[in-house]
Amino acid sequence: MRIDFSIRDRLMNRSMNTLGLCFQCGTCTATCPLTDASTSLVRRIIKYAQYGLVPSDEKILDFIWRCTTCGMCASSCPRGVDIPAIIRGYREILQEKRLIDPKITETLWRLYEAKNPWGYSSADLKKFRLSFKDLYSQPSERPDYVLYSCCSVVTDPISQRVARAIVKILRSLGYKVSVLDPMCCGHVIYDSGEVAFLEEYMSMISETLSRIEAPIIVYSPHSLYMFRKIYPELGLKPSVEIYHHTQILAELVSSGKLKTKSLEGSSVITYHDPCYLARYLRITEEPRQILENIPGARYVEMEHSRENTLCCGAGGGRIFSEESIRLARNRLREASDIKAGTLVSSCQFCLRMFIDEAKVYKTSLTEIIDVSEILSRLV
Repeated sequence: MRIDFSIRDRLMNRSMNTLGLCFQCGTCTATCPLTDASTSLVRRIIKYAQYGLVPSDEKILDFIWRCTTCGMCASSCPRGVDIPAIIRGYREILQEKRLIDPKITETLWRLYEAKNPWGYSSADLKKFRLSFKDLYSQPSERPDYVLYSCCSVVTDPISQRVARAIVKILRSLGYKVSVLDPMCCGHVIYDSGEVAFLEEYMSMISETLSRIEAPIIVYSPHSLYMFRKIYPELGLKPSVEIYHHTQILAELVSSGKLKTKSLEGSSVITYHDPCYLARYLRITEEPRQILENIPGARYVEMEHSRENTLCCGAGGGRIFSEESIRLARNRLREASDIKAGTLVSSCQFCLRMFIDEAKVYKTSLTEIIDVSEILSRLV
């Protein structure tokens, strides 16, 4: 066996020089949500990377594309190896070799041709704007905030509910809010390893952000990750502050500007931390600050919380696939273990995965909603 130092160095750089720290303890395999199906594949992938080898085994290639990049492996690694970065590095290499997951390929083509990864047309977008005139009514003066809604808002009722709730809360407090036309943040491009496409797409993002003069609010943790972490690394640094909606809402609650009515009912409320919000961006306390300050709320934590959260299965581009392993069920089971009636989260993809899974898996839950939605009912 001959070590390919060009591949090894490339993956080493991708992992911020943490690749060489792995001593094959197996913690990554033990904590990976796909462990039942992957056995020791995570360890094998890291060993391949240390040798500078590109896997040819179909099981390993399949796992590289099925990885949700949830970050549990890196979070639990005693040596601090950035395993998701190595997975993405391999995806870049596989893209170059045209060894690509067909679902990811379809998604990227939709984004390239239709300007969105879901494939809705300009006619669909026009119909959406007409249906949500109240949401898109723009203030006559400079806005206090600009809402960068997820591109899924055109077709997904969950995303639509979240956008409405955020705007309703802020406007009820007298803030002027402008809502941008839906535009993909580009995270699926980044996660797929399509470097050239991402650089091209970034120019569109840059043009959009350059026209904005007010602070931006996003409700997708994936969008926030791209704007705060990835695009700045590629040279795009937004000139305005960009916040997750839970950060803005928590500040309004803590300052006393946002006062809520008492929550009726006696069911338990629990919160699910989205992987990208908790592990990648370390935003964990703001949502809890909101929920714990609602009068009458019975808040209870699930077994896995904060940086130790469980993956819903949507990350890494898997929201666009037809995944056979239902990771969302693990979370619903934990919510039922504490007899929760309401499961709250702050990522539209997590909510979608949980709501879909709840259709086939019986739980104690009566409602699965966003933090903003529960607040909007009480203002």
